[in-house]
Amino acid sequence: MERKIHKGQYKPLLMQPPYGDGRKPIKMQSGRGGCKMQANKKITKGGGITIPRGIRQETGILPGVPVDVVSDESGIRISKHVPACFHCGSVEDVQTVCGIEICPACAAAILEVFK
Repeated sequence: MERKIHKGQYKPLLMQPPYGDGRKPIKMQSGRGGCKMQANKKITKGGGITIPRGIRQETGILPGVPVDVVSDESGIRISKHVPACFHCGSVEDVQTVCGIEICPACAAAILEVFK
């Protein structure tokens, strides 16, 4: 019996080829660093872009996963967000307090100021 897929659920990547704009298959490229997927997309009027399902599944960027968008001289890079301390940039044992990511060392330094 085939399972019905409801809106918001994803079929595994192997069941359906990844598509880009206009239901055209996404180009697969291999080179340094392994196989890469590529798709041509248009920016919406609101400034958004849809990342194709195959690319999202391959990279683990699923609904609700926070991402970082960084621009540099080579273009725009989108990657999964890695929590880092707002004050020192450390990525170890970072906690979110009042919407600010902070490491234990910086939290201790702030507590010392208020003692």
